[in-house]
Formats: sequence, structure tokens, C-alpha cells
Amino acid sequence: IKAGEQFTCLDITIHANTYELSLLLKNTSGEKFLFPMYSRFLDVQRIFTLEEAEDYKKKFGEENWQTILHEEIKIGFTEEMVTVSWGKPKKINRTSYGDQWIYAEQYLYFENKILKAFN
Repeated sequence: IKAGEQFTCLDITIHANTYELSLLLKNTSGEKFLFPMYSRFLDVQRIFTLEEAEDYKKKFGEENWQTILHEEIKIGFTEEMVTVSWGKPKKINRTSYGDQWIYAEQYLYFENKILKAFN
């Protein structure tokens, strides 16, 4: 996305449980983007092209993709899934038993690149 680029809103979705909005936007080049209107991580720019969104949904499954779109994580997520949902961690501590990822006040624990625990 470039500064000053113009978009057309093609669709608006409202999550059935949380009532959070997402916009389906199209730029002047015809590219489509899924843009969640709410982000608990204000420093994370989360915009997906429609193609990226479809690829992630296919790769991760519908349920996991919906979890990611709502910036949530769950045990069993891969490092890639967490990164797509929350962005890159502020810090990673490598240990003999796995990795600890740090996000603000959240600590995530991975073993073999799979999320095993978080607080």
C-alpha cells in the first residue's frame, strides 16, 4: 500500500460474535485487500491481498484463519501462524527446550516451531 493510494470498499463483514468489522478493499490497480478495522497490536499493519487471504485460509484451514483474522492464537499454532496473526515478536529467547517469544506483556513458548503454551 502506497501513501495516497485510493481504494474502493467492495464489502464489509461483521464478525457474528465480536461484531468487529473487516473491509474488502480494491485499489486502482485492481488488487484486493482484506483490512480488519480493529487491531489490538497498534504497531502491526495487517492488510492481506485477497489472494494472500485465500492462500492462508487454504493453508491453515477456515477455523484457524478466522482465529488469525481476529488476532488470536491457540495452542498448536505454528510459528508462521502466530506471525501472521500477531506480527513479529519484540524479542525471541532461544533455549534448550524451545523458544520464548515476547510480545509486550505476552510470553509464548514454542517447541519444534509449535506453540505449546502462552500466558
